[in-house]
Amino acid sequence: MPQLKEFMLSEAQNKLNIFMDTIKREYNGILANLAPAELEMTIDAKCQAAAIAFQRLQLAFSAAIALSAIQLLKRSKILMTQKQHITRNPSTAFKNRLRTNTSSEDQVTKILYQEPHNVEACARLHLGLWLKCRLIMLTALTAQLYGIGQKKDEGFLETARLCEEGIEEAKANGLVELQTEFMLQAVLLDFRLGRVKDYIKTLLQDMKELLNTRQFISPSAQMILAQAILQLTDLRKTETLCISKDAVMQEKISLCLSAQKLILDQVLTFECFLSMSLLKQK
Repeated sequence: MPQLKEFMLSEAQNKLNIFMDTIKREYNGILANLAPAELEMTIDAKCQAAAIAFQRLQLAFSAAIALSAIQLLKRSKILMTQKQHITRNPSTAFKNRLRTNTSSEDQVTKILYQEPHNVEACARLHLGLWLKCRLIMLTALTAQLYGIGQKKDEGFLETARLCEEGIEEAKANGLVELQTEFMLQAVLLDFRLGRVKDYIKTLLQDMKELLNTRQFISPSAQMILAQAILQLTDLRKTETLCISKDAVMQEKISLCLSAQKLILDQVLTFECFLSMSLLKQK
C-alpha cells in the first residue's frame, strides 16, 4: 500500500511539474504577468504540490510551496490592476507610472474584460483563494511543531497569530467552512501549547455549531465536523463527577455515533464516485 501511494503521488507531481514548466515557458518565467485563468490554475497547482509534499511528510517544503503561492498572488499584475482601478486619488508618482505602463495596462484590461473564461477566473481570485493558501501553509506549520507547553517559542507564537488572523478574516467575509478549518488548526496548536481544556472545548463547540447550522456543507467540512465531535468526546472523558456517569457515557456514545455516520457517508460517497468513474472508462 505505501508503494501504491508513493506511485500515485509521484505521478501527480510529475503532471504538476509539466504544467508549471509549460506556464513558465509561455510567460518567460515571469509569473506575475499571468492572465486570470492561468493564474488561478497556477495557484491551484501550487496548492496541490503543497498537499503532495504534506503527504510525503515534507512539512517545511509544503509550507514553502504554499508561501510561494501567496507571494504569487501578491505580485500578480491582475490583482495590482484591480487595486489601481479602485484608487481614487493616486499620487503624481503613481500617475507617472500609469502613463509609462499604458500599453501593458491596456493589454491587461483587454484580457480581464473581453475573454469570458478570464473574467470568470478573475471573479474567483478573491480572499477565499488567499485564505486557502494561508490555510495550507498553516496546516504544514502546525504539523511540524513539537513539544507541549512551549508558549514562548517563536514558532508557536507566530503560528498561533496566523490561526487567529485566519479565523477573523474568514469570519469577517462569511467564509464559514474556511473559518472552521482555521479553528481546527487552532485546536491542534492549543493542544501542543497545553492550553486549558475549557478554551479548547469552546473552540470545538463553536465549530460544531457553525457547521450544524448550515443546510449544506462540503465533504471536507463534514470531516471537520466529525473531528470536532470526536475531540469533544475525548475531552469529556475527564468530566466532573457532578454529572452522572451514565449521562456522560450516553452523550459520548451519541457523539461517537454522529461522527461515525459522517465518516461512513463520506466513504459511501467516495465509493459511488469511484464506481461512476470506472463505468465511464468502460
